[in-house]
Parts: sequence; C-alpha cells; structure tokens
Amino acid sequence: MKKTKILFVTFLTVLLSCLMAFSTLGAGDEYTEDVFTYTVEEGKATIVKCVWKTGNELVIPETLGGYPVVAIGDGAMQGDQYRITEVVIPSSLERVGAKNYINGWKFYVKCVEDWLDIEFSDNSFREDPFFYIYVDGELLKDLVIPEGITEIKPYAFNRCTTIETVTLPAGFEKIGAEAFTNSKVKKVYVDSVESWNSIDMQDTPMKVADELYIDGKLITAVDVPESHTVFNSGNFSYLGTLDYVKIHENV
Repeated sequence: MKKTKILFVTFLTVLLSCLMAFSTLGAGDEYTEDVFTYTVEEGKATIVKCVWKTGNELVIPETLGGYPVVAIGDGAMQGDQYRITEVVIPSSLERVGAKNYINGWKFYVKCVEDWLDIEFSDNSFREDPFFYIYVDGELLKDLVIPEGITEIKPYAFNRCTTIETVTLPAGFEKIGAEAFTNSKVKKVYVDSVESWNSIDMQDTPMKVADELYIDGKLITAVDVPESHTVFNSGNFSYLGTLDYVKIHENV
C-alpha cells in the first residue's frame, strides 16, 4: 500500500511538472531550434523565421520543441534562401503563408495527400515560373487524387509543370482558384460526364487540359444528362478534342 502511494505521488509530480512547462508557452512567444524560430499555439508550432546558412536542401521538420509543425508564417523564410534548391515537406504541414521566397524548385513529400492537405497563398514559396514535386522520391507526372478527397485547394499546383495527367475520383467536388495555372496538364480522367459537369472550377483552372477521358475513353462529344439542371460551360470550354455538346431543354 505504501509503495502504491509513493508511485501515485511520483506520477502526480511528473504530471504537474509537464503541465507547468506547457503553461509557460505563451501564445506569440518565440522559440528557436536550429535555424528555425517558431511560436506555439494550442500545442502546434508555426515557423515564423528561418535563417538559412549553408547547403542547398531545406528540411522542414515534423516537430519543433516536441510540437507538430503545422504552418510556415508569412515571410518566414529569410537570409541566403537562394542557395536552396530542394525542400522536404513534412506530413504535419497544413498552411504556407505568403512571400516565402526561396529558390527551391524541387519539393519532396511522402505521399500526394501531404501536398493536397496544405493551404497555399498565391505566392507561398516562389515567384519563379516553375517547380517540381516528388512523391516518395518519384517525380510527379500522373496526379491521381485519392478516393475520399473532394477538393484541390487554390494554388496547389500553380506553376508545377511536370504534371501531365490528372485523375479525379467519384464524388470529387471542387478545384480551387488557379490550382493548375501555368501547369502543363493535357489529360484529365473522370468516371462520368455528370461528375465533370458538377465540379466547381473556380477561375477555370483546368483550361489547359486538352483531353477529357471518361471511364478511360477519350471524349469528343458530350450529352449532358437530363437529370442535370445546370450546365457548367466553363468545364468544357477549353477541351481541345471536344467537337460538340448536347444540352437538353431542362438544363
């Protein structure tokens, strides 16, 4: 019984020490680890400054101070960033702010979901005309959106020139503004005309796609189903191989 009490008191002491340590982290307070300065809010870290010193590869850490890195703040990248040509993105990252100008043109992620989860500013990382994405070490050429993902966020693949094909799953709903601006997508694969017609395409971001494939077949003519009361003309306007579109009276 005495041993149990001692163990319980020890556990409480450790727990209180952890809580006190956590409580000392005030919102907005800055901490430094390696080349990164960060803040902590609700148990998550945001990089607010990164002064790069040497080398050409920047590895953004999964954690700082034991806290998951979820964001890179506006203008966080400073110093001699133009030496950086490769950037490793952690799976924890959720947001990249504006004006983080670095010369990196190769970005590495473990899986495509890691990139799709990030909210980008219109000029998050760079102003240069192109960049490449590597998924699990392989150059991304054929972008397959996994089942269950319903949206591609704005600016996600803006200026990514290596993507040649995009495959969208059933139930896909939205492509954000300028998601594929200045890209070189030529082929898009969907499961049905209904799916393509129902996608919300802000600012016609897929206008660079010349060919639409439905159930694996190149489409040269479209018959919009009578069940659709809305025809999204912008979804079909830039398809180079499309000869005509048949629209029913109730659309």
